[in-house]
Amino acid sequence: AALEQQGSPQDPLVVRRATPDDAHNLHRIVSQPAVLENTGMEPLLSPEQLRAWIMDLGPESYLLVACVGPELRGGLLLQPATYPGRRHAGELLRMVVDSDHHGRGVGTRLM
Repeated sequence: AALEQQGSPQDPLVVRRATPDDAHNLHRIVSQPAVLENTGMEPLLSPEQLRAWIMDLGPESYLLVACVGPELRGGLLLQPATYPGRRHAGELLRMVVDSDHHGRGVGTRLM
């Protein structure tokens, strides 16, 4: 809960830690052609596999989502650095924003 940023009436976007229940909507975003084009990613996991992957994330990993009510607008994955001597640092591994919401500040809020 400490990671959650509440929205306001002027900006109802909320950033929170993802839950397994977000898998289907997150899969919808990462499967959009405009998202794939901008990230070079391929949708490798089904919604069910993504749900299992979210459930298996360790406490040191942070999968954040930006949403307005139940509607996901984007996601961001942060993990500890894997390089020797850099365990105190983190790595931004992925960030995706629903193509209908590109250019509206969703990525900025996730960061």
